[in-house]
Amino acid sequence: MTYERRLLGVAGMVLALISVPSVQAESNGLATFNGIEREMLPEDQRATGIDGLSEGQLEALNQWLRQRFNPMQETVSEEVREADAAEREAEIERRVAIEVEAAKQEIQSAPQAPALSEPFEAAIEGRFGGWSGKTVFPLDNGQVWRQRHGGRYRHTDDDQRVRLYKNFLGMWQMKVLSTGRSIPVRRID
Repeated sequence: MTYERRLLGVAGMVLALISVPSVQAESNGLATFNGIEREMLPEDQRATGIDGLSEGQLEALNQWLRQRFNPMQETVSEEVREADAAEREAEIERRVAIEVEAAKQEIQSAPQAPALSEPFEAAIEGRFGGWSGKTVFPLDNGQVWRQRHGGRYRHTDDDQRVRLYKNFLGMWQMKVLSTGRSIPVRRID
């Protein structure tokens, strides 16, 4: 195992051990750190490379951990933690409120789309030769509709005007104005 990997492993375990002394300090009043080799399981020692350190290196590491993470120096009151959490929550709420307001402004400034609950007329764009199966109908108003059910119709007239309306079941129908033929459709764009 390379030195860098050992160092990364040790750093990971140190981060895990940071919380252990503070938990012990809260329950016992004082934290007792017995050394990293006593806090870790043998498989963790092998995984992090602790078992490969000399006695001097191990003692230096333990001393550094004791000095760096002394729970008496790092004790943070519950009130401070709650205040920090409240500040974070307030900042999150503030940012969400800004995003919601921006979305509302965008919605208000967007042009109103015509209501799709009312019948309307349009013309099919491109060459229209009828329908067969799942035919797609791009309209001149920018909407795109698709045939809902199977069925065939061959259109030979030059008039491509259609009327879209809801049938008695509330489903959309498209009627070719020049021939009176209709087909169930649904909007896809």
